[in-house]
Amino acid sequence: MGTIIGSIIGALTDNVGIWIAIGIAVGTAIGSVMAMKESKD
Repeated sequence: MGTIIGSIIGALTDNVGIWIAIGIAVGTAIGSVMAMKESKD
């Protein structure tokens, strides 16, 4: 999901490379938080 958002923002700002990297980082962080939340339940 983060990659998709990063690609869209990157296409709009003509700087795809950095936004894909940021999108991957944000997507990984969100996935990690969700996995921790599920393991606590």
